[in-house]
This record gives sequence, C-alpha cells and structure tokens, in this order.
Amino acid sequence: TVTYLDDGTVMLSDYRGDEESIIVPGEVNAKSVTVIESNTFANHAELKSVILPDSLIEIKSNAFINCNNITNVQFGNSLEIIGNGAFSSTKIESINFPESIKEIGDVAFCWNPIKELNIPHNLEVVHASTFSCLDIEFLDVPGNIKNIEDEGFSDCKLLQEVTMEDGVEVIGESAFEECDVLEKVTLASTVTEIVSSYPSTTLPSESPTRIVSIPASSNIFAVV
Repeated sequence: TVTYLDDGTVMLSDYRGDEESIIVPGEVNAKSVTVIESNTFANHAELKSVILPDSLIEIKSNAFINCNNITNVQFGNSLEIIGNGAFSSTKIESINFPESIKEIGDVAFCWNPIKELNIPHNLEVVHASTFSCLDIEFLDVPGNIKNIEDEGFSDCKLLQEVTMEDGVEVIGESAFEECDVLEKVTLASTVTEIVSSYPSTTLPSESPTRIVSIPASSNIFAVV
C-alpha cells in the first residue's frame, strides 16, 4: 500500500509479497519513499535479504518483527529513525548503520544473533532493550551515547568485555543483567549515575571474576 504524505513523499505499508529477497524502491509514482509503516513486513518468514533505498528516513515500529529468516539488511544512507521492535527476532548477524541514524527505539534489534555491533555516532541514547539478547563478545560504547536505558544490553550471553568512552553519563537499571560471562567493564570518567534497585541488576552477579575499572577522574562517587 502506498500512502501520500503531506511533504510530497510516500509511505509504504502492508507488504503482501512472498519473495526471499526484496529491494525496496526509492520512488513510487515519481515520489520519494521516505517511510516504512509499522508492521509492513512483520512475520514474513520467507524473507532472507532486504535492501533499503537511500531515500528512506524512517522505519516505524515492528516493521520487520519476527521475520526470523532475515540474515542481511542493507540500510540507505539517509535513514534517521528505526522504531520500536523494528528488527526484533530476525537472524541478522552483522549490521552497518549509516551515520545518519539519530534514534533506535526500544527492543529494535532484540533477539538477533548479531556478533559485531558498531553504534552510530549520531545516536545519543540506547533505549530499553534495544540491543538485548545479541551474540556480541566485545562492546565499545562511544562517547556520543549519553544514556544507556534499562536493559539496554541485557541478556547478551556471550558478552565478555565492555569499554565506555568519555561522554557516557547514565547506565540504567539492569543494563547488563544476565550477561553471564561479562568479565571486564571499563567505565567512562563522565558516568555520574548507575541506576539499580538491587546490587545485582546493572551488572551481572553470577559471572567470572570481574574487573570494573573506574577512571581516577570519574565523579561517580559524590564528595560529602
């Protein structure tokens, strides 16, 4: 289905095809495709590969949820927003985000066998469970990320080491809960708050000997 938007572009929705590989067009009826509507490709188990156009700006919530045979997604270079649950429960193993990305919603890539994660440099928040249940072993959180929300990276069962660059300020509740083999976490000196109702919820309690490195310049501990 094609919906004409007020800005003169179009939104695609309600995909009814059965192809294994699709190339989403950049134009329909001479109008740029800028939005994929919520649930457009949801539950299409036959899908294995998706190529998205450079014209695309937003992928709305659950657009590809439960497409559990997708292994390859190629984003266009203008994409700014990926909605809640958009690629939850697929088989994506690697992903290259364009630098245009500004927001990735809750649970957007949860339950994927992603082995390597490069967080976009225009992103400021890792929302709740955005990158939960991945197969990453090492994680670098760049300084553009100010806030890791609740369960942002929880249940990444293979995660061994996390390094945070200066700029990260808040680590939310259960951010790394159930990352059972996490051995080393290097905090940014800019971290001011680690949210936790219980001592075990932000970092896993049942794990190998763990080193949490806190920079000498950190102000995480208040001076009284």
